[in-house]
Amino acid sequence: GFVLFIFSTLLALFPKTLPRAAVRKELLKRQASKVSSTKMEPDPELPTSFKDMVKTFRRIIQNPTLMLNNFAAVFYFLGYLPYWIFLPKYIETQYRQSASASSLITGSAGLVFSAIGILLSGLIISKYKPRARYMAAWNVLVGAISVMGIISYAYLGCTENDNRAPLLPNGEMNPVSECNARCHCDYVKYNPVCSQDGRTTFISACHAGCRTVKNINDTS
Repeated sequence: GFVLFIFSTLLALFPKTLPRAAVRKELLKRQASKVSSTKMEPDPELPTSFKDMVKTFRRIIQNPTLMLNNFAAVFYFLGYLPYWIFLPKYIETQYRQSASASSLITGSAGLVFSAIGILLSGLIISKYKPRARYMAAWNVLVGAISVMGIISYAYLGCTENDNRAPLLPNGEMNPVSECNARCHCDYVKYNPVCSQDGRTTFISACHAGCRTVKNINDTS
């Protein structure tokens, strides 16, 4: 809060109009006054109506470029947000990482590479000024690469994952085994742990039959 107050105070010191912009605005006013000595009356405002709104909305719908771009953005975010939200849990279960390590990987990687991509793309666009057709083709190419990368995650993972939790005939997971039958793990929080050989994943330490906890390198 204190840091925000300091920066907001510094931003409040900036003028409403920069000096160069004020000079350009004044020159435009003088040129307009020279061209027309008579005072231009503003155009009367047309009354708002529901018919005009329908016409405008119809024109927007009939614009294929705008509508396809909007649909692409909506479908992209609807498909990408669940993946991004559950990515830490995916890394935690598939690659046997702790919750903190999974969140650190996804958060740091996402923020760093997003910032680099935004800055680099802004620099390239402002310097080379590519055409709209090239920009659209680049967006399609990057989107296709992103989709292929996400699909490839279905084929990546650890072998023998969760083999200590076999499936029942109805498709549900059966976490009960001989070593945890008397541990009463029905309401234990989901927190995957690995066996000592690193090949087996258990739903929690209780399901693994653990009775004690040993901290190694700040991890249980």
